Amino acid sequence: MITTHFDLMEHVDQRRLVVNQLIKPEQRASYSQFLTPAPIAEYMASLFRPSDQPNVRLLEAGAGIGSLIAAFVQRFSQQASIQAFTIDAYEIDNLLMPQLATTLETCQQVAAKAAIQCQTTIFNTDFIQAATQKIQLAAWQPNPEYTHAILNPPYKKIQNSSLTRKMLRSVAIETVNLYSAFLALTINLLAPLGELVAIIPRSFCNGVYFKPFRSMLLKEMAIQQIHSFDSRTEPFKDDAVLQELVVLHAIKQEKQASVIISQTPLTQFKVVKQREIPFGQLVQPHDPQQFIHLPTEIHNDQTMVMMQQLPCSLADLGLKASTGPVVDFRLADYLHAQADPDTLPLLYPIHCRSLFVEWPIAASNKPNAIKQDAAIMKWLYPNNGSYVLIRRFSSKEEMRRVKATIYHPEIQATNYVAIENHLNVIHAAKNGLNRHLAQGLALYLNSTFYDTCFRQFSGHTQVNVRDLYALRYPSQSQLINLGQKLDTHPNPDQLLIDQWIKEVVLI
Repeated sequence: MITTHFDLMEHVDQRRLVVNQLIKPEQRASYSQFLTPAPIAEYMASLFRPSDQPNVRLLEAGAGIGSLIAAFVQRFSQQASIQAFTIDAYEIDNLLMPQLATTLETCQQVAAKAAIQCQTTIFNTDFIQAATQKIQLAAWQPNPEYTHAILNPPYKKIQNSSLTRKMLRSVAIETVNLYSAFLALTINLLAPLGELVAIIPRSFCNGVYFKPFRSMLLKEMAIQQIHSFDSRTEPFKDDAVLQELVVLHAIKQEKQASVIISQTPLTQFKVVKQREIPFGQLVQPHDPQQFIHLPTEIHNDQTMVMMQQLPCSLADLGLKASTGPVVDFRLADYLHAQADPDTLPLLYPIHCRSLFVEWPIAASNKPNAIKQDAAIMKWLYPNNGSYVLIRRFSSKEEMRRVKATIYHPEIQATNYVAIENHLNVIHAAKNGLNRHLAQGLALYLNSTFYDTCFRQFSGHTQVNVRDLYALRYPSQSQLINLGQKLDTHPNPDQLLIDQWIKEVVLI
């Protein structure tokens, strides 16, 4: 029998490690869920306010083996005001059912020791289906609402034509991922002043597809705290999760005040750095996209202020950002391993490893060229100036999120150049840029200043075109001045790039 609070979490976490070994990769992919380690579960439970309610109703929408429930019960069973727990746990994976039942039975024992009644119910069903039905029924058959919700939802894209998408739309929820769907449904099921704590990918903070979810979250909930981790891999290292995760604490229908921004090195929750920022710094008041910015250091606040004071948007500079139009498998018949007189340069991320394009790469496993043919003309850019190429994906722990590379037209004497779909390209109405403007823009994008600002609102490993439009830029003359420095110093290191930014842009 489990008799102490410490033993409760230790016992649950030992079983989590065992269960993790039993979950097959295809099963994990099917349910898209990762079991919560004890240190994270305990930290999440610690974020809830002390409760002055005698009866606590807890929802866990993707319970796994019950680690988060156990952490919640461990914390709240120490509060003298509580008389009863009612816990609803949803879990669709049959493999986890026995372990979840064991955890809830143990939680009942811990509660009983604290003289707290504990009623637990396991729902072995799809939470989205059950929750949408419950919300629909509530119009004429009100259900008791939850005072608390704690969850680590699954992460998986929702197809537009899927039954899941239709069920969500039936209750006016428009979102693109299971994790944001779970949160939106949970918010609907919370009572006024009900509290939510969830560990989720940071991707909801920006991007057009998450705009409806952000609007709903910010309308219904007052954000209390957002906690981030120094490492993208550490929080769920046992499962090799590479998502950049945050812990969100929010309260339903409470007036929005300042927000705590916190961070830990790895999962060492005894070393939590935190501070309060005004809500207007988290979500800028006049931002139609309602991007959520997460400054982790005080100097990052100052950096964002300097960014907002820059004079230009991309449009002001007469520039556009687009995704590379060449999808190679669709044009496979036109691809060539190496260039010949009838081909054009084809640029992949492998050609963008440095500040300037490296082309061709003889030992590359990617084609270096594409056949010049009237059938592919609409996917080409004129070779009439310079372009700035930006890798759309960063690897898991790279120093900079944004990596820009300069393409100059003299790389080969052709009329056109082809840019593959894993690159973004900055152009002037589908034409090349002034040489020094392109060089200056690439230096600016590669600066620590730009990277710091970019990371405040983007949790993606992907650099989207809309992200490039979201930030501010120096004037054209400043960028040209910056770009001219490469004529005499063509291989600057990061320190020199940042020094140039201070001298030319941040004056």
